[in-house]
Amino acid sequence: MNKIVSKFALVAGLVLAMAFIFSCSSDDGGGGGTQSGVSSSSDDGEGNSQNYSYCLIGEMCLDGPFTLNDCNSLRGLPSNNCPYGGVEPSSSSSESGISSSVPPSSSSIEPSSSSAEPSSSSIVLSSSSVMQSSSSAEPSSSSVVLSSSSFMQSSSSAHPSSSSVPPSSSSVEPSSSSAESSSSSVVLSSSSAPTLACTMTATTGMVGVAISPAPAVTCNGSTVTAGLMWTPADLIPTAEGSAVPVNVSVSSGVCSGMAFRCGSIAVSSPLTLIYEGQSYKTIEIGTQMWMAENLNYAVPGSKCYDNNPDNCDIYGILYNWSAANGACPEGWHLPKKEDWQALVDLAGGEDAAGKKLKAKSGWNNNGNGTDDYGFSALPGGSGYSDGSFDNVGNFGYWWSDQDGDSDAYYQSMYHGEDARWGSSPKSDLLSVRCLKD
Repeated sequence: MNKIVSKFALVAGLVLAMAFIFSCSSDDGGGGGTQSGVSSSSDDGEGNSQNYSYCLIGEMCLDGPFTLNDCNSLRGLPSNNCPYGGVEPSSSSSESGISSSVPPSSSSIEPSSSSAEPSSSSIVLSSSSVMQSSSSAEPSSSSVVLSSSSFMQSSSSAHPSSSSVPPSSSSVEPSSSSAESSSSSVVLSSSSAPTLACTMTATTGMVGVAISPAPAVTCNGSTVTAGLMWTPADLIPTAEGSAVPVNVSVSSGVCSGMAFRCGSIAVSSPLTLIYEGQSYKTIEIGTQMWMAENLNYAVPGSKCYDNNPDNCDIYGILYNWSAANGACPEGWHLPKKEDWQALVDLAGGEDAAGKKLKAKSGWNNNGNGTDDYGFSALPGGSGYSDGSFDNVGNFGYWWSDQDGDSDAYYQSMYHGEDARWGSSPKSDLLSVRCLKD
C-alpha cells in the first residue's frame, strides 16, 4: 500500500512540475524557444491580441514584438518573417544611383529579477542618410529621418517585479559607406584640350575704321578664319579710348565655344588722336589734318618751359630740332615749309593769318586770336642750350623739317596779327605741331 501511495505521490509531483513549467513559458514575452522572437499571450479579445515578430515599413524590418494596431500606426505590415534579412533592407535603388546601407540594430534588453516582460519596447530610426553620388558633379544629399517613435507594449499577464526592465534600445544608424558620398571626378587632361590663341600687332585705330592689320587667330596652331565673332564687331571700333579691348570667340570647329582676348588698342575719333596715353584734338583745315594742340610727348632733347611740368600741361613740350624730327606719332610728321605756307595762305597770308590761327585765350598783351579754323595756336616760348627760357605767353615758335647747315626753319606767331617764317639754331627748344601724312 505504501508503495502504491509513493507511486501516486510521484506521479502527482510530476504533473504539478509540468504545469508550473507550462505556466512560466506562457508568461515569457519572447523567450521559451519561440522562433524569431514571436510571443503569444491571451489578451483583451478585441483582435489585438496576436503578437508579430516584425513590422515591415517599406523595405525595412523593425524588430518586434508588435500587435496589429501597433504596426498599423506605423503604416506598416505585421509579419513573423523578415524578407529583407533582419533589419537591413536590400538595395533597390540601383537605377537612381541612390544607395542606402543600414546595419542591423543592436538591441539589448537587460533582464529583470523576475520573469516579467519588458515594460516598453522603443524603436528609433534616426538620421538615416541617403547620399546620391555623381561622377560628374558634387553629390547631393537627402536625409530621411524617422524620429524617435516609441511604442510601449505592456503585457497584461506580466507580473510586477521589484526592478523594472529597461526598454530595448534599437537604433538604426547609417553605415559609413552610405554616409559618405562617392568621390568620382572627371578631369579633362590639358593635353587633350584645344588651344585657342590670338596675335594682334596693331596698337592704334580710328572710330569707324576696321583695325588693320587684323589679329591672327589659331586653334591648336592652325589658322582660323571662319566662325569668328569679334569685339568690337567686325573689328570696327565704335568709341574712342586709350585701351579698347579686342576679343574673339569661335563658333565652329575644334575650338567652338572658346574665347580669347587679343589685346587692346588706342582708338581715336576722326577729330581726336591718342598718342602715348594722351589725347590730342585734331582739325581738318583745307586738305590738311593738323594737331590742334602742341605736342606733349617727352623724348631725349625735350623739356618743359622753365623745367616746370605745369607749363607742359598748358603749352606742350619744347624740343630741339633733332628731337622734333622723331617725336610725331606713326602716320604723322613734322611739317615741311610748304605745309606751313599752305596753312598761312589759306588763313589770309602772313599779315593776317596769325590772328585767325591763334587761340582765343592764353596770349599776353591782348594778343589773343579769333581761332577761325580751330588751330588754337598757343605761345609756348622758347628754350636755349644754356638752360634758359624766354617769351612764354608772348611768342609761339613751331619747327619745320627744313634745315640749313646749323640752323633750321620755324613758323612763328606773335601778339600781333601776322605769322612769320624764321630760322634758329638747331639746339634751341621750340614747340611742335604734327601733320597727318
